[in-house]
Amino acid sequence: MIDTPWAVFVVLTLYGGFNACTDGVGKAWISTLVPDRQQGTAQGLYQGATGAAILLAGLWAGLAWGADGQVPLLLSGVVALALAVALPILGRTRQSSG
Repeated sequence: MIDTPWAVFVVLTLYGGFNACTDGVGKAWISTLVPDRQQGTAQGLYQGATGAAILLAGLWAGLAWGADGQVPLLLSGVVALALAVALPILGRTRQSSG
């Protein structure tokens, strides 16, 4: 828990820095996938889908938080662990079939 005002600024700066470092990656990726004449539509769809997903995730996390907040944190940990195991396996499968 954050009890001091200066810690709030530190956390917000770190969160903003992370967002600043990663937000452009998706936009750049989308811009390489579509022709120039469809850039606006593609970027709008991407940002809209991203925003909707963030909204739904925030609503779910808020409803699931409960009294102690363990449900979303435990579920996030389980999903992260499952992906850490599955992604290397899926990557090898895709490389061997391609």
